[in-house]
Amino acid sequence: MRGDAVVVMKDAVAESIVPVGWPPLKDMLATTIKNQVPIYV
Repeated sequence: MRGDAVVVMKDAVAESIVPVGWPPLKDMLATTIKNQVPIYV
């Protein structure tokens, strides 16, 4: 399906993703944004 990455960038979706063995996606995104890492979607 095209556009999957764009859907993940929505707050409601990002907040619901909790991978096994990794921190929740919302925490990783917050750190990524805080460190000004570019996100290309």
